[in-house]
Amino acid sequence: MENMGSTNPFPTPDPHDPSIQHWENGLALYSNFITPQEEAEIIASIQKDDRWCGIGKRQTMHYGAHFDYTTFCASEMWTDVPGWIERLVGRLPFREEGGTVDQFTVQYYPPGTGIPPHVDTHSAFGEFLYSLSLGSAVPMGFKRCGENEARKMRRPKRSLGEGVGWGVGGRGRKRRMMGRRSGRFGWGRGVCWL
Repeated sequence: MENMGSTNPFPTPDPHDPSIQHWENGLALYSNFITPQEEAEIIASIQKDDRWCGIGKRQTMHYGAHFDYTTFCASEMWTDVPGWIERLVGRLPFREEGGTVDQFTVQYYPPGTGIPPHVDTHSAFGEFLYSLSLGSAVPMGFKRCGENEARKMRRPKRSLGEGVGWGVGGRGRKRRMMGRRSGRFGWGRGVCWL
C-alpha cells in the first residue's frame, strides 16, 4: 500500500500472521483469506445464480437483507444465505462491538470497469464492513472521511478488506484476468468496497 505523499503511517504486520496488515485508523488487509479452490467454488456458485441485476456497468446480487440503492437502507427483501457465505462468516475477524452479520452484496465488474469514489453506507448495517476480492487483484484508492488522509492499495485476489469510515473507489482495468469469463467479483457485508 502506498502513502500517496502524506505523512500517515504505513501498516503494521500482525506479529502472529504476517499476511495480515493493520492500520491504526480502522483499515485492515487479510491476504490469502481464502484458498484458490475456495475462490473457484465461490465464483462457480455465484455464476450459477440467476438473480443478477445491473447497477451502472456492474452486476449485483444480495443475500440476507437486500440493500436498496434508492434509499441507501436495508429493504424488506430477504434471500437465504448460501453455505459458502456462512462458512466465510465464521472466519471473519469480528470485534466485540461488530454485531450480527446479516447482509451480503456480491458484485461483478467486467474488465475495465471501476467504481466512482463513494462512502460505504454504514448506517444501514452497522459500523464494520468487510469485502472479499475474487477473480483478480483490485487497484483501490481510499480516503479517510472528513480528513486529509488517503491510501492506494492493490488488493490481492482472495484478500479480505476491513474498514470503518473510509471513502473508496476502484480504478478500472483493461487487462483480462480470468480468460473467457474475465472480470472481478466482490463479496461484502454491507456495501461492498470492491
